Order: sequence, then structure tokens, then C-alpha cells
Amino acid sequence: MKTVIGNKQQAVFPLNVLAALAPPLGCPQPGGDDSKPARTSTPAAEITSISQIPGAPQQRVEFTLTGIHDGEWKVYAANTGGAVLSTVSADFSGGTLSLIAAGGELAPGTYYVSVTEKGKTESGRLGLTLTPYTPVRIGLLTDPHYADINPAGSRHFKDALNKVRDAVAYFNTAPLDFIAELGDLKDKHATDKLFTVGCLGTIEGELRKAYAEVAHVLGNHDMDMLSKAEFLEHITNPSRAVYPDNAVDKSYYSFVVRGIKFIVLDACFTKNNDPYKGDASGTNYTYREASVPPKEQQWLRMELDSPYPVIILAHQLLDFWNKPAADPDTVVLNANEVVEILEASGKVAAVFQGHHHAGHYSTRKGIHYVTLKGMVEGPYSSSSSSTSYAVAEIDASLNITWDGFGNEPDRNLVHPAP
Repeated sequence: MKTVIGNKQQAVFPLNVLAALAPPLGCPQPGGDDSKPARTSTPAAEITSISQIPGAPQQRVEFTLTGIHDGEWKVYAANTGGAVLSTVSADFSGGTLSLIAAGGELAPGTYYVSVTEKGKTESGRLGLTLTPYTPVRIGLLTDPHYADINPAGSRHFKDALNKVRDAVAYFNTAPLDFIAELGDLKDKHATDKLFTVGCLGTIEGELRKAYAEVAHVLGNHDMDMLSKAEFLEHITNPSRAVYPDNAVDKSYYSFVVRGIKFIVLDACFTKNNDPYKGDASGTNYTYREASVPPKEQQWLRMELDSPYPVIILAHQLLDFWNKPAADPDTVVLNANEVVEILEASGKVAAVFQGHHHAGHYSTRKGIHYVTLKGMVEGPYSSSSSSTSYAVAEIDASLNITWDGFGNEPDRNLVHPAP
């Protein structure tokens, strides 16, 4: 339809056609810009709750985020609403978000962080929780030397099965974070490798009945008929264990439990840094020859370069300045080098060891060196005195309460060691 206005013709459209041609409500009109900036995506982290680190006040706590966010970070006390906290700030660098107290210790609790990237609006909030430290509890045993063979002197190899069984039964009544088996889990048949592997499977099977995970330390007898790789195929270490990138046999590793790092050492190397191994014809080592090679020492330095206090788990002894008079050869040949690394770090509270069945204790420069008694010693009976194991509890000041069972004495290990 057309209408004439003066000398011009103008199209006239029905109202329903005009409505169809009109832009939708809210759409930007020509000559204007009503668009809103996008919202910054909410940050995320795989682990959103960590424990306080014991031993010293914490002003700074770090969380690893799953994405990169460059922008202005804010910290709140609630998931929605509320003012930005003035007492806690957030700093993001290289994938790590740090919560930092403005002078003093960061209090336990949940903090909610947001980020605003350039040209965008503020993100949603991610809750990050710092939980109060609760004591770490460890079950400990060493040197069962289990094998289905007759006694030799004071060593009752068969009886170790019942001793381990009793220890696990007790450990299962007490809430533990993990169990540390400090080496020489098995012994051997003189010439029968399959028999020896069977004995290893039997004693490891008893440990697997424990509710808590078991951290194994390699002892010299663990390789008296096997290579390290063969031994490790038949045991299970904690799921949280972190191994060196270049580890061949994964015989040394670390893991963190509620703010305490546990470092497992392997001194089962000859003086030429060859790994222990054995077969029916013999071994390439003697127990008097134990060493921590340079590559492992370098790894140890890197592991100690962290914010966590540390407990060392080892088989052979490191306290070279106080060798057991009855058997000084139970000390690592280059223990002085290892101890120097421990002392230089300022992080180590204690070293827990096995190997010397009579037990031993030393201190030096603030570090406790505790050698657990060997479980293989003496015949088994229903009396608890025929065995030895312990439960250690580490409090927020890194003091250690050591409850011994059987022949293992009780200890009160104050931090730092005198």
C-alpha cells in the first residue's frame, strides 16, 4: 500500500509487519553500546583444604590452582556478600595462590577468594580452608626378618609372622596415619629364590591387613636373594608417595601428612654406589657396606627445600658420632655427608631407624636419632615382651611421644632435641 504526501509516495506497512521488523527489546541500537563486560571465571583448585604446618606460626599458606588468573585478587570471610578482608591478602604467581596474613599467624578457617581480570567483572568465590593441626600418629616396626626357617642364634624367623600379626592387630585399634616398616621385612632360604619370594608375600600379606597404609624402607636383607626391583614388585607403599623423576627402582621417596614431610632414604648401595642385589650364588654387598649415593643426596637436598618440618625414615644408622659399641658397622659409610645435609636444612626433627636390633638413641644439633629394636629377636609367646614395636605421636610443637610395646622402651622426645 502507498500513500501520496505532496509529490512523494511513501510505503505504508501494517502494524504487524512493523513489529516484526523492529529490533528485539534490549538489543544495542545503532550508534550506542549497551553490552556488558564478561564475568571472570571462578578459580578452581584440586585440593581446597590443607592442614596447618606444625612447629612454627604460619603467615602464608599456598594452594595450587588449576588455571591461570591474572588480575586483582580479593579475600572474603563468606561465600557471598560481606566486605573484603583487610587482615588477609591473596597473591597469585605461577599457578600458586598464597593466602597471606597481614602481620602474625594465619588463623585456621575458610577463606573465599575471587579474581577480577582486566576488562571483566569479578568472578565467583572459591573457598580455601586451613584446618587446625591435629597430631600425626605413626605405627613403627623394624627387622621382622620373616622366613619359614629354623632359628639362628637369637633370631626366630618363623615367629616374626605372629609378632607382625599382633602388631597389626594393635595398630588397627589405634587411629594411625600410616605404618612405617623400617627394613629387613624378610629373610631368605639359602638357595631357593621362589621360597624366599613366597615368604615375602606371606609377611607383606600380614601388613596389608592393616587399616593404615604402610611405608616400606629397604633393608639389606630385603635384597639378599632379590634385586630391588624384584622386592618392590611384591610390596605396596603409600598411595601419596612421591618418587624422584629419575628414580629407577623407586626405592626412596617422600610424602606429606598434615604438614609434616616424611622422607624415606635408601642406603642399600655399596661404597661404589652399586645397588644391592642378591641371588642363590650370593650378594654383591655385605651389611657393613651401606652408602647413600650422590644422586640420592642431591634429591634429599631438594626435598628438604620446602616449608615442611621433616621426619627421616631409614634402615641403616646415620648417627656416626655415636656408633653402637656392639656393632659399629651398622652405621652408613658416608653418614657424615647425609647428616650434614640434614643439619644444614634446619627442617629435620627426627630420624627413625632400624638395622641395629638392640636399639639405639642419639641426638645432635636439635635432631633425635631413634633406632627401633629388631622384631626378630627372641621366640614368640603370648607375652607382649617377646616383641617390639611402637606408636609415635607428633604434636603441634613437634614433640614426639613414643609408646613402646614389648621390648621397645617409651620415650618423650622434646623438640628441638637437646
